[in-house]
This record gives sequence, C-alpha cells and structure tokens, in this order.
Amino acid sequence: MLNNKNILKNKIIDSKNFTNLESQETNKTWWQNNPMIYDFSYDLKNKKNSKDFFEEIDERFFKASSKFLNDKKIPFDSLINYEELKNKKVLEIGMGAGTHASLLAKSSFYTGIDITENSIAFCDKRFKIFDLKGNLLLMDAEKMKFENHSFEFIWTWGVIHHSSNTNKILDEIHRVLKPNGKAGIMVYHRSFLYYYVINFIKSLFNGNFFKYFSIHKVNQAHSDGGIARFYSRNEWHKNLHKFKIVDSKIFGQHTDLIPLPRGRLKNFLGLLIPYFIMKFINTNLKQGYMIYTLIEKEE
Repeated sequence: MLNNKNILKNKIIDSKNFTNLESQETNKTWWQNNPMIYDFSYDLKNKKNSKDFFEEIDERFFKASSKFLNDKKIPFDSLINYEELKNKKVLEIGMGAGTHASLLAKSSFYTGIDITENSIAFCDKRFKIFDLKGNLLLMDAEKMKFENHSFEFIWTWGVIHHSSNTNKILDEIHRVLKPNGKAGIMVYHRSFLYYYVINFIKSLFNGNFFKYFSIHKVNQAHSDGGIARFYSRNEWHKNLHKFKIVDSKIFGQHTDLIPLPRGRLKNFLGLLIPYFIMKFINTNLKQGYMIYTLIEKEE
C-alpha cells in the first residue's frame, strides 16, 4: 500500500529525459514496492488478495472514474466498446492489480503484460478467484515479445508515461497492432492549472518547492511511479504521428483541483463543489491531468 512516507522512495527527481536503463530499473522497483491499488488516502479494509480485497479496489477506482466519464452500464464503456471486442485479441499494457483486466477479459481473448512480478501475482490471484481467462505475462512494453500484427485492440491506462522511453512503447504498439487495429491510451496532461498552479500550491504546503525550487521536480515528487512524463496536448499528438487519431479527450478527477494533500479534508471539500463545475474545468477547459486518445493503425 502506497503512503505518503514512501512516495519519494526509488524516484528520479532531477532528470527530464528518463531514457536509460537505470531509470527503467528505478521505475520497475518503484511499482514493485508500490503496487497500483488506486487509493493512497485510506487503508484497505479487506484481506490482501481476497475476493473482497479486489472488489474494494475496483469499487474505489470506478467510483472515482464515474465522476469524469459518461459510462452507461459498465465502467469505462464510454471509452471501450466491449461488444466490438468479442472474440478479438486484446492486449493490456500495465495491469496493476487487474481492475481493467477483469473488464477486458470478460469480452475478449485477453493478454496482459506488466513489468513487475507483483502485478502478475495480483492478477493471477484475481483471475483464479473470478474465474477469468487470459495470458498474464511479465514483460517490458519497450521490448515486447509478440509477433507483428498480433492484436486488434490495445489498452493502457496511466502507464506508458512512466516508462524510460515512451516513444519506444508507441513504436511497439504500432508493430504489434493489426492493420486497422485500435489502441486506447491515457497519459498525464501538463495543463497550466494542474501542473503549474495546483501542484505549486501543494508544494508550498508540503515544503517540496523549498526543497527543489523547480516545478518539474515538484511534479515528479507529487506523481506516482519512479518517473513520470506530463505532455501538452500538442506534444502528445505529435508523438502519435504513426497513427490516425480517432478521438482525444482531457479528463481530471474531481478532487485534484483542490490543492491539498490526499485525505479526509480534501475529500470533504470535494463534496461541497458540484461535479459539473469540476468537470467543466477539467474537460471543457482542458485543465485536467489526463489525456485519453483513441488511435488507429492505418493499413
């Protein structure tokens, strides 16, 4: 469980490039020690790797995502067409504790990869408990071991911006996607409000600005992962030059526009602000910290 005491362990704060083996190993170590279970404010109530444990993780994540997505019946169905994925080969890059894996595996021939043994163990246990089928593989997405044109859909949510060479992963996605195949990708957005204003104010509260005197280093310290990239919308779209961009959206979580550390006070203040106001700022004004793009590999 990630907490505020160890959030700076195994992180690279100084570099802006992150394109070496050392930073990739740092990234791997960080996620091995801090598995992604989506909530850093409260301890989980249920026994690790139990059915209730996974259901609690999912409930927390889907409750948060429902505030910025327009889902109808199934979580993330506003972004993922589950009907279209039936009997298709789907790859997920970065499974974490398997929250998205459990959705995708129900409607496709699922393969999931992750850079950490911890994630593989989490997902293997989840798949056995919920009787899900799929291939769970320990693999670095910068060097995927699949043949060309292996998958019809690739999903990766908040993962590849943590890698030492994100563009290498995009090249690999292009290689393993079938012609006309699609990929849904979320990476961090460098919006003016979130990156420069909110995190600056937070750094005054926790003292990180006076420690680093750099907004880049402050954002590295405040983010998850051993390393993290934040892209402007234009920068990210340029990186996708090999693909056709089908859709592009900006999202943000409801409470992330409140410049306080995670905790009960921040959550309480979030309840006082109507969701539509936060959604307008994050999505309509494009100040959220997530860019989601749906891309297609053209023939």
